[in-house]
Amino acid sequence: KYSGCGNTIPELISSGVLDSRMRSVNDPMRGFIPKGNLGNEDQLYSHQLKAIEASKQKNIIVASGTGSGKTECFLYSMINNLLQEEKSGKDDLSQPGVRILMIYPMNALVKDQLQRIVKMVNGQQPAISVGMYTSQTPKEETEFSRQDWERKDNAGNPIGEEYYKRSRDVIRNSPPHILITNYSMLEYMMLRADDSKIFGEN
Repeated sequence: KYSGCGNTIPELISSGVLDSRMRSVNDPMRGFIPKGNLGNEDQLYSHQLKAIEASKQKNIIVASGTGSGKTECFLYSMINNLLQEEKSGKDDLSQPGVRILMIYPMNALVKDQLQRIVKMVNGQQPAISVGMYTSQTPKEETEFSRQDWERKDNAGNPIGEEYYKRSRDVIRNSPPHILITNYSMLEYMMLRADDSKIFGEN
């Protein structure tokens, strides 16, 4: 059994471990958030807290059992770090550009994470944008209609264009803060002239 860290979310915010805006992150799927937004009595697991603290200064590897909240170790770390860097003036999230690159071996995993993160950050201020770049990413927005999950977030709010970059054209011209892809597509992206802007001056 995995133990709580001993500190509530407000206590972690007060101590500066978590950015106060993490409380508006909506993620009812699993981990330490049982029903949506962070509550006053919710706690991180101890290994999740250690991951968030360590991620501010160094690379981390998380090795833990099934259902122990490994995904939250990096999802919450990366969103929290983006918010804290913006608050400290180290980053300007109003500007496009890839800050985080998530690489998965299979498209199914890419799409699963895309759905979760888009719904987590939708409505967040400052806006944190997310995009998926795989063989399934359309060239233009008009090539296909939105699927049900792309229309509304966990709270039923419409998903804004500033949070979700859906097409290759949009990603090339206004790269998202978080880009999710697979290793095969990443190789193509680094070689194709059309994709050079994604990792260029931004």
